[in-house]
This record gives sequence, C-alpha cells and structure tokens, in this order.
Amino acid sequence: MPITSLTMRRVADVARKRLMLRQVLFAAIRCGDSVLANCALCQLDGLAGAW
Repeated sequence: MPITSLTMRRVADVARKRLMLRQVLFAAIRCGDSVLANCALCQLDGLAGAW
C-alpha cells in the first residue's frame, strides 16, 4: 500500500496523542493521582493497535 499524505497525517496524529497521553500519565504519577494514571494507561493501550 502506498504511503499517502492521509496515512502520514494519521501516523502523526497517533504519535501526538501518544506523546500527550504519556505526559498526562507521568504528571498523574508525580501527583499520585491513580485514577488519572489508570485512564491514561487505558487510552495508551487503545492506541497500541493504531500503528
């Protein structure tokens, strides 16, 4: 399958979401917010198959 600009945009979107969710996860861990950390982990797990 050829790599199109739409494919590249999707890959970039997923990468941005992963970066944002990792930042949320680390902030939640630093603050001791286990509920927020769990939510971020669940979201990251959902993005794992998006690649």
